[in-house]
Amino acid sequence: MSALVARVIAEANRWQQRIPPVGFGYAVIRKYGEDSGARLAALLTYYGFLSSIPILLIVVWAVSQVLRDDPALRDEFIAAVIPDSLNEAITSALAAMPSSPLPLVIGIIGLLFTGNGIVFTGYEIINQIQGVPHRDRLGFLPRYIRAFATLFVLLLGIAALGGIAVGVARLGPGFLGIGLGLLGSWTVLALVLLSCVALLSSTPGAWRAAWPGAIIGGAILTILVTLGGWLLSVLVSRSGAVYGPFAAVVGLFSLLYFVSQGLVFAAEIAVVRRKRLWPRSLVPAEPTPADQASLALRTRIEERTEADQVAATVTSDPQPSPGSGREAG
Repeated sequence: MSALVARVIAEANRWQQRIPPVGFGYAVIRKYGEDSGARLAALLTYYGFLSSIPILLIVVWAVSQVLRDDPALRDEFIAAVIPDSLNEAITSALAAMPSSPLPLVIGIIGLLFTGNGIVFTGYEIINQIQGVPHRDRLGFLPRYIRAFATLFVLLLGIAALGGIAVGVARLGPGFLGIGLGLLGSWTVLALVLLSCVALLSSTPGAWRAAWPGAIIGGAILTILVTLGGWLLSVLVSRSGAVYGPFAAVVGLFSLLYFVSQGLVFAAEIAVVRRKRLWPRSLVPAEPTPADQASLALRTRIEERTEADQVAATVTSDPQPSPGSGREAG
């Protein structure tokens, strides 16, 4: 039986390596597991939830100032940007914002620092997936400058999505309006993701190879923007019997986690394609060059100073090291 299983695995290994789409897909799944992709998605979900209210509050406040002479358009924009589950929280926070210049500036700065939680998490995830050694990552000041620049891009992206939603609503129902809305949202979101990679990656020029991930991630976020309200209501209704008053929070967390998983997979696709980390082997004793490259990428992350030189080798016939206890009976 063991010989039969070994032959089946060996044949499947040769088959997946001969077919590029299958080998590429398996390599993405392998790298997702090696990078602890589920944990990265959970971090993105947590900090995304914590940053969502400050970011939306800044956008709504800024647009309210710009559209103060057009209350109808302002209300349309706010309705298009704020999910129903967050409407009460954002409205209450907006009404409580100070009107005096100095307290207002201090409050906005505080919101910017709070909203940057998702940005710094994105910075760690992007560089982790790219395998950037710690010693080559951005220093304190450049990291903060790029983080706030990224946050500004996110604010502009949300404002652009709100404008697109208002424009589509004014066009009225129809395939033209829906099609233009989907295409516009997809374009804006893909450009936002590509800009985030360009700003947060410590590797120069990494954004040039990130476009597949940006396109896929933009499509995932477009689905969220289009169906988010309906999906959230479904998740909340299914969670209500168990979580009661916390159902809205649980539903929002669930929705954000699905999106975070998709974004992490999109980033993995871009990195596997850029660094040619495929095909991978199903058999540990028969490593491919991509297995060697992937292991080297993971181990070099721990290089924190110029004196650190971390290297790893995959051997086809691993031998137990002396004193490891593996040879003990």
